[in-house]
Formats: sequence, structure tokens, C-alpha cells
Amino acid sequence: HSYFVQRAHERLGVAPFAVHATYTLDTHEGGAKAQRFREAGLWRADPPPPQGERFLAYNFSEPPEVAARRAEYARRGLSAANVDVHLSALEAYVAELRDALALARALGRTLLLPRWTCWCDRMWAGSDDIFRFGCMYPGAQDGNFVPFPCPMDHILSPAA
Repeated sequence: HSYFVQRAHERLGVAPFAVHATYTLDTHEGGAKAQRFREAGLWRADPPPPQGERFLAYNFSEPPEVAARRAEYARRGLSAANVDVHLSALEAYVAELRDALALARALGRTLLLPRWTCWCDRMWAGSDDIFRFGCMYPGAQDGNFVPFPCPMDHILSPAA
């Protein structure tokens, strides 16, 4: 959590000696953990892509409905790190992803996912009350890391 979500090493300006993917939000098998390492540029075990493989990448941009919600919370003096903004963002990301997947398929390309922004940490269990801790996992709230670049398994299932 401190490396892949909180990004404590970046905030503290230190280079980690080792990184361990202790917990992911998928099936707890290797796929989600390997994806976390890929996203961080730390995974070297994949074979190279086939010669001539073509890709489609799309850039993430803040959805207008998320910007409007954030502005409304700011106007009221409240934090945008809340479930309302987070769910609005997730809804927009999935709609954007649907369109990008359709385009990639029509063009015969492999889709490269953008780095989306999470406005809440994802709950690991029903007893993990992130809502009392500014949308951060209990025990991590002193890091003040929200919003943060979402690991893919916060939005999608790598095993699916």
C-alpha cells in the first residue's frame, strides 16, 4: 500500500531497497500483483510483444462531471476526496474505456490503459471504514495521499 497507492517513496524522496506487493484487490493471485509492478515500471518478466504489434493509447483527462463535482465541493470548503467524486470518476472512466476498447478492436490494436485518478482508497473489507479517514485506508490517513494514480485493480479485475 505504501509503495503502489500512497507512493510514500516519492513524497519522501527516497529510493526503496525492495518492493513487495502484499495485497491486491483482485483474486489475490499473481496477475494483479504483476500488474502493479508493470504499472510501476518494475516488472521485467513479460516476453516482448510480437513483431509488428500495433497499439492504441489514449490519454486520461478529467471528466467534466468530475471537475464540476470537485468545484462544488471546493466552493463549499469541502474536500473532493469523497465517495461522490470517486464514483462519478469511476463511472466516467468505464464509459471512456468502453469507447476506447471498441475503437481498438475496430482498428485491430492492443489498447494501452491510461493512469486514472482515484479520489478514494478502495475498501479491502466491510470493516475497513475509509469514510471516517478522508477516503483513506485506516492507518494510512496520515500520509495525505488522496487523490492518487489508481492501480488498475482499483477499477478493473486483471483476472477477468
